[in-house]
Amino acid sequence: MIKFFRKIRQQMLAESKFAQYLIYALGEIVLVVIGILIALSINNWNGQRKDRNAEQQVLSLILSDLIANEEILATAETKIDKQIDQTIRILELMHTNPADSLMGNAKRLLHHGTEVEDIQLNLAGIQSAINNRIELVTNDSIKRSLISYPVYVNGYKEQEHLMKAITTERIRPKIKSHILLENVNNESTKFPSDYRGMLSDRSLANDFTDRKWESGEWKSDLLDLRSHGQNLIRLIEQELNSNQ
Repeated sequence: MIKFFRKIRQQMLAESKFAQYLIYALGEIVLVVIGILIALSINNWNGQRKDRNAEQQVLSLILSDLIANEEILATAETKIDKQIDQTIRILELMHTNPADSLMGNAKRLLHHGTEVEDIQLNLAGIQSAINNRIELVTNDSIKRSLISYPVYVNGYKEQEHLMKAITTERIRPKIKSHILLENVNNESTKFPSDYRGMLSDRSLANDFTDRKWESGEWKSDLLDLRSHGQNLIRLIEQELNSNQ
């Protein structure tokens, strides 16, 4: 093909057709430029296609983690509701003068009412996508929501840590000053428990009141985290479906 074009040029020069030669050479240059532009367009299209495929893979992995987290948070919400209810019931016992028949309730409530739900979310894939592959995400709403997801997680975990501190550093030491922990299940004759003294402990009542108040923030942070995650799930599912 190159030899063919060279022959044409040589023939034009030999026949002194300089005007036609210049027009032909210009046309040849235009064809070369068009060819280069087409090649660049194809390469650009291939690059964009690879990026979109990579984006689909990243979004699918993030979606999988978010759906797993939603299941974990739904279970945690049920447990938190139960723990809040148990805290309220403990305070109700402490605000009255319970009969001996209600001491069994105190034992059961103490066994479960001082727990703190500790959730372990799937964050490695999400954090890796944010740190290393966020530029692949073209949907700005998904990008913003994804970047802010760990902020909601941290807000919840901070409140969870506060709940643990109230329980382990304030409530449990005072409970242990009144009862032998193993007496929650089996009464000891050597170390009898003073449930009435525990239920009359004003400082302990204040700690349980703090736990109840902070539980409201705890539950609110969990609901905010769930809502943000659910919205992100919807956005990613819409994006994936629109590209099928």
